[in-house]
Amino acid sequence: MTLTTNTTKVVVVEDERKVRTDLKAVLQRPAVGFDVRAPQSLQGTVNQLLLERSDGGMFDTRLDEWGVGEFKPEKVNGHIIKNGIDLAAFYREINEDAPICFHSSFLDDPHVRQQIDSLGFKTYEFRKPLPTDIREVREELRPFSDEMINANRSNPLVSITAQEYRTLTSNEQHRLYKMAFRRNKPWVDQMIKVWGDFTCVALLDGKVQWVGDGHKLKRATGLKVRERYPTDAEMAAAAAKAKNFFFIFWNTKADMLHKVFKQAGPWLGNVPASARSFFGLSMAKALARLYLGGERRESLTWAAELDGVGKLEVAKYVFKLMPKSKSVARQSERDLAEAGLPVVAEVFKAEVRKIEGRHTAWVELRKWGGGRAVAEPFDLGRLQRCGVKYEDQMFEYTVYEGMRGDVATNVEPTVAHEGNPFDHSPERGAEE
Repeated sequence: MTLTTNTTKVVVVEDERKVRTDLKAVLQRPAVGFDVRAPQSLQGTVNQLLLERSDGGMFDTRLDEWGVGEFKPEKVNGHIIKNGIDLAAFYREINEDAPICFHSSFLDDPHVRQQIDSLGFKTYEFRKPLPTDIREVREELRPFSDEMINANRSNPLVSITAQEYRTLTSNEQHRLYKMAFRRNKPWVDQMIKVWGDFTCVALLDGKVQWVGDGHKLKRATGLKVRERYPTDAEMAAAAAKAKNFFFIFWNTKADMLHKVFKQAGPWLGNVPASARSFFGLSMAKALARLYLGGERRESLTWAAELDGVGKLEVAKYVFKLMPKSKSVARQSERDLAEAGLPVVAEVFKAEVRKIEGRHTAWVELRKWGGGRAVAEPFDLGRLQRCGVKYEDQMFEYTVYEGMRGDVATNVEPTVAHEGNPFDHSPERGAEE
């Protein structure tokens, strides 16, 4: 699979109008090549950060012209913003892979230096005034630019085109969605805090297209609120126009699940068919936690409406999150079977140790709860069809019992060693 790298998109946070205009003009020159977003106010900046994904942020350290300062702080979703450094920290919270660069004439100020050093993550610096030589600008920004390119390539929301997405197996599509959901959840959670509870958010090419109707919903500038889902045809047309895949993420707060499932309709009849598996993947952990928290009937009633992919995901999460108690395990087995969900016998953390010939892979298996590892031969063809293709590659291997009592298995890659989105899991074999 070949990834498409779009022009790297940077958010410029600068309160002085002339400096902002000059900086935007320089950064957008072909020799530098950034796609620049430069909001004109603090509120405009917050809206920009929540409405559109970016590959990096460039922040002035002081925001006096916007009326923000040590004695005039602004509150953004509970965050106290006194300067650009505080705003950079907020940005990093919702976009942890994107690099941050400070551009300021106060970088040698001890107080500013202390604040930047206390952030706890790597930052870049670009001092005012701007160099007059564009080659000097390009070279000074090269490390920051390179990291932005990496952030762009590793972001499923913008790095994979709709055409490339269609070439993936269903297993790979599901894994890609789960990665996108996990890494963008902090962003979605902040949207909920700003706009109020909504049922879902639709993202295309890293931009918020619309949010699903909720309660106490405050409309942000440029935000569309929809009471119904788009059809598959509408989604396909939008994706074809943008040349990127259409992602929908759902609100997984426990107190919103009733509204989320109500809008989805009985048996997810209102959700586009192409998104029903993704609905289940996003709901699975929340439903498992609800079940293990004592809301057994309600959680399993909802879980029973998911498709096969979602049902298995719920069962896997129940198994992984369940306390080590034989009585709890037996109860969950009965409950899941009665609800028509798979019953997981074991989840293994697996790693390909050796590929032998054209048909066999020797795999090291270790139970989810730990213990001694064992080696078993696997059919190489089946692993490859599931996206497991290389020696040293990690995957989850789940053994479960289906509705008819049949024993089945599931293979899910956790890391792949090639230039694609699956190469960017935060930890080898780690579950969120």
